[in-house]
Amino acid sequence: MKRIPALDGIRGIAILFVLVWHYFTIQAHAEPNTLLYHPVEFLVKATRLAWSGVDLFFVLSGFLIGGILLDNRLADSYYKTFYVRRALRILPLYLLMVASYIVLVKRPPENLQWLYENSPPIWSFLTFTQNYVMGMNEAFGGNWLGVTWSLAIEEQFYLILPFLIRTIKKEILPYFLVAAILAGPVSRFFIEGLGAYVYTFCRTDALMLGVLVAWLVRRPGAAEFLRRHLGVLVAVFIVLSIGAVGLTFNVVRPGRFFNYFWLALLYGNFILLAFLLQDSRLGRFLAGPIPVWFGLRSYCIYLIHQGVSGLWHLSLRHGPPEMSNPKDVYATILSFVTVLVLAELSYRFIETPILNLGQRFRYQRTASGTASA
Repeated sequence: MKRIPALDGIRGIAILFVLVWHYFTIQAHAEPNTLLYHPVEFLVKATRLAWSGVDLFFVLSGFLIGGILLDNRLADSYYKTFYVRRALRILPLYLLMVASYIVLVKRPPENLQWLYENSPPIWSFLTFTQNYVMGMNEAFGGNWLGVTWSLAIEEQFYLILPFLIRTIKKEILPYFLVAAILAGPVSRFFIEGLGAYVYTFCRTDALMLGVLVAWLVRRPGAAEFLRRHLGVLVAVFIVLSIGAVGLTFNVVRPGRFFNYFWLALLYGNFILLAFLLQDSRLGRFLAGPIPVWFGLRSYCIYLIHQGVSGLWHLSLRHGPPEMSNPKDVYATILSFVTVLVLAELSYRFIETPILNLGQRFRYQRTASGTASA
């Protein structure tokens, strides 16, 4: 399939959720009995679900990566092309962040423990297994690399998904995907604490739901059928959104067993609607310059935003990030602007040249390869 700008816009919304969560929701607080107390408390509650931007990333990743693999499952260069492209996309910036962390912990600045204290060992970051260490330790560790738990989940997902799509018969694949989706909430039922959030096998509902949606829209006539029944999809989206509002304001608290599954359904439905309605107001909004700009630069933003925030707040207020007075707000604004500038530079001068290199590796399909596959 051709590139769909609206999906880049969804990625932009996901990273904006993450920024709202880290730069406002968990930072902002006001003193009781002050003029700002109630407005700030309301906004904090209203944005409490912004942490689920990562869940939106998971579903979108399943949709995009699953779609690429489904489109090229018969290619001779299937594994080579996929893994080379993924390595060129993920590793350069990631290894740069890991290297900078190694320098940081060798000569740690005072009052900057928030960025490095109690982090998993370096070997776990180099093997993309830090999410399991974090789960066993019941802590994300330092915030310089703390956000990479989700990257570890995606890397483990990338490791196994190509094999599954290549080897499972296409008639059986949708049933397998449904079983894998249900395995996520079932696993969380038996896992306590942080592990239910960061273990890969506990998050298969979001990842595999994205793959299932990618499989669905590739069925002959499926897109036309879904467009004819668009009202049903919109109604489902409204119901799921109302449930999400409940999760936001704690009207209902069904627990980890159900919450992530509900959000996966919501975001899977959202991505399906965006795919079907590319020429609608929704599609044009998602394909607009601002969402797409954030989406194309989301990887760098995600990796660096916590580190930049910690450095600015240390420099201006000598402590970890928080917002309770104008000076704190100033530090957060500077952090936000710095992240955007660095992300733009990274996208232009690091990521784009490397991604162009990756495009030289193409999925090649020969007659003999098609027959053997």
